[in-house]
Amino acid sequence: MKTLTEMLEIVEQSRLAAIQRERGKVYGSPDENWRGIAMMCAPLLQPHADAIKRGEPLPIHVWALLMVAIKLNRMRLVFYEDNYADLRNYLKFAEDWQKSHQTQSQEKA
Repeated sequence: MKTLTEMLEIVEQSRLAAIQRERGKVYGSPDENWRGIAMMCAPLLQPHADAIKRGEPLPIHVWALLMVAIKLNRMRLVFYEDNYADLRNYLKFAEDWQKSHQTQSQEKA
C-alpha cells in the first residue's frame, strides 16, 4: 500500500502532465517552445555576457525585453488578446527603464 506522500506525489505528477498536455495543444511541444525562447533571448543577453560572468545583475530593462521575447515566442502560434496587452505593457516598461538607464549612464560619464 502506498503512503499518503506517495499518493500525493502521483496526483501532483498527473496534474502536471495534464497541464503540459493542454499547454502543448496551444504552444506546441515544450522543447520547441523553450528552444524558441532561448533563440530569441540569446541576442538580448549577449551584450551583457561580461557582467553576467562577474555575477552582476542585469539592468531591469533587459528583463522586460526578455519578457517581450518570451511573449513573442508564444504569439507565433496562437492568438490570445491578453498576449498583446502583456506585450504592450512589457514594451512600455522596457522603454521607460532603458531610457532611465541610459540617462543615468550618461550622467555618470
